[in-house]
Amino acid sequence: MTGDSSSSGGKHGTAGSDDYHSSDNEDDKGGIEGYHHNNNSSSTTGGRRASQAHFLYADYSPLEDDRNLIEMLKNFVSLAAQVIQRHEVDVKCISLMHDSELLREEIVSAIRNTRATATDTIDRFYERNSDVFASVAGLQSAGGNTFLTDAKASLAKMLTDVETGSLQQQEKHKENIISIINTNRIAAVNAVQGWLSDENRNFTRPVLANLSVELAAHVDPATSNNTYRVIRTASTEIATTSAAAVTNKKEEKKGGGEKAAAAAATTPPTRFSYVFEFEATGVEFWNYRKKVFDLGIKELMLPVGMKLPMSEKVKSTFRLSSRKEEPAKEPHFTKADDFYISSVALRGEKTLEVRLASDIAATAAVAGRPAGGGDKGEFFSIVFDVTSLPGSTHTSSSPSANSTLPATTHPTIHYTDNRERGRGGQATMEETDLLQIKEIEQATDLRKLAMFGTEVLARMQILRDPGILALKGKLKLLTVDEKEAISMSRRDASDAAMASSGAAATATSALVLIDYHLLFDLLEALARSFGPVVEKLKEKTPVKEELILRQELEGGQRKEFAVRLDDLRSQLGETSHGKTIWNIVFA
Repeated sequence: MTGDSSSSGGKHGTAGSDDYHSSDNEDDKGGIEGYHHNNNSSSTTGGRRASQAHFLYADYSPLEDDRNLIEMLKNFVSLAAQVIQRHEVDVKCISLMHDSELLREEIVSAIRNTRATATDTIDRFYERNSDVFASVAGLQSAGGNTFLTDAKASLAKMLTDVETGSLQQQEKHKENIISIINTNRIAAVNAVQGWLSDENRNFTRPVLANLSVELAAHVDPATSNNTYRVIRTASTEIATTSAAAVTNKKEEKKGGGEKAAAAAATTPPTRFSYVFEFEATGVEFWNYRKKVFDLGIKELMLPVGMKLPMSEKVKSTFRLSSRKEEPAKEPHFTKADDFYISSVALRGEKTLEVRLASDIAATAAVAGRPAGGGDKGEFFSIVFDVTSLPGSTHTSSSPSANSTLPATTHPTIHYTDNRERGRGGQATMEETDLLQIKEIEQATDLRKLAMFGTEVLARMQILRDPGILALKGKLKLLTVDEKEAISMSRRDASDAAMASSGAAATATSALVLIDYHLLFDLLEALARSFGPVVEKLKEKTPVKEELILRQELEGGQRKEFAVRLDDLRSQLGETSHGKTIWNIVFA
């Protein structure tokens, strides 16, 4: 429920005024009915701030976290409500599948017992009348009583067919349940995916402050090495507070705060990480495989090692020099302009790793794979310290002036030459950390190399656009304290997990892997991060059972956001998980 209001200044309507009315405003997510008065066309939607807009508490004091905390809270409650709803369906379907399995066993047992009973009945009938069958001509052929034999065979076949048909029906029933479970679980994954993909708007400030992001783009073999696939890995942690601090805040304020703080200090934080993947089709620069010269870099010469000069090779060939003389080697370079950018990895704000390949058909390089890997061709792995890269792009005509550069600007360069790979897949040549060799360092154009790193970094910044993640990103993995809560690359087929409500399925099934227990652990940890936010909003809101936030726009106009606590409570419902989350956030 969102309250929007605009005015030229001064005090204006509170959440308790009669001016509020229902609205279908786009800000209303998760089914919370919105209300506002005198909407102004200049106001923002979806919680996005207008230019130079600032958020205020209901008492007009400035907000420490200058974001729409009302929308943030609504989004979290909506996520929790969806996960709770999906979990309830999951538990019911898993229970039904268990009972269906018991039904199958009971039906099979009943059919087989019926078959055994019928056969036994026919046999006892024959035993009772064996003298009659033997003494009366025509009742029984020389080969035995064909009537009774045929009856037994016909009955056995009929009951076997009934058993087979029943098993087939049960299998279809089970497949239908599994399909419903998977559809339900994918809906839960999509809800989590949507919330995580908008982390800048949905995470509380402490959680966002701990966020660490790694980006990796590699040429995708699935597209015939034509485009890039991007893998985004993010991780953060949530400080843990004690149960006493959450459930007994009144006592904490009276003097239990120190004890609660001590308990919290000994409890490890909840850590979670999540992996998104997406194809870079349609994304600037990354929509097609690129070479070094596509960055605007020309004449980039990369070292390949120390080699004999041509004159020494000629002398050695014709034995024109003394064998006792040690031949002098000199730095050798290769022009990298036509090398493909096979993969790039940006690890936080510190490390940038670029991998180049001479032949795109030979490379299947991905993040974490050694340069060259066994493919034929030439390969470079260049690791930059991001903090030492120039803040602006230099032209290719910039002077070297290597002596003026600090040592921290020197990247690490590894080179692999597999063009004449020998037996067993051994590389013909591998050189590591080439810039540690003084002669190579002095001969390398370090400024142009730094410019190359800066250009690659600028292209990686494109992939950090939150809009791209929200539009293209697909959640592949979510871990909570290093345990898989969601995995889209694997299927859950654990009998042990099946026994626990909603975790998995039988060994013959193929369920999307979701561990709802871990999901609720995460939601409860996230709820703890909202506790201080809600407490401050409640203190600053004059209307009981409501939370109000104001947004100051340009020109002295204001916009108001409000939510009724009853509406949030109704979303979470009366389940144990809903009550727990409510108590953590709002108690």
